[in-house]
Amino acid sequence: AAEKAEAERIAAEKAEAEHIAEEEAAAERIAAEKAEESKSERAATTIQSNFRGFIARREVNDLREEREAQVAMAESSKASSNGHPHHQQHLTRAYADLEAATEAESRALAAAEVEAKALAETKAKRKAKRARARAAEAAASSAMSTKASEKPRSSSMKSETMDADKAARLAALRERLKKK
Repeated sequence: AAEKAEAERIAAEKAEAEHIAEEEAAAERIAAEKAEESKSERAATTIQSNFRGFIARREVNDLREEREAQVAMAESSKASSNGHPHHQQHLTRAYADLEAATEAESRALAAAEVEAKALAETKAKRKAKRARARAAEAAASSAMSTKASEKPRSSSMKSETMDADKAARLAALRERLKKK
């Protein structure tokens, strides 16, 4: 009878160990799937943000080149006019157009800087959010593996020595399973 009880206890411990291993394997598969999904999402976000930054930089560079060309054109007109009144009128108009273009460029540049700053803040927020999510996943995974290896406690009367005893029994069970 004692041998039968011992065999039943060993079979129950073996079933419990198998159940724990199945739960751990399922948790690992889920974590791997989530990691793959988040990796592709991060790649798509990075590509999109880099493209938006490229467009903003290109626009700023185009405006800068246009202004430099207008300045060069106005200066060459001023040098060739030699003070003629008719040419002075053209120069006055050219400088007025240049000032208007410079103001428009300044507004566009400021808007591009604001957009770049917002983009950087968004990236920082997303990075922090991903870090929090990874920490939460790690905590959940740790809690899941802890819960899977322990039976729920029914009362506060169970002490740490009982937990240590349980851990020792699990270790002994694993050793027996390895031997078989």
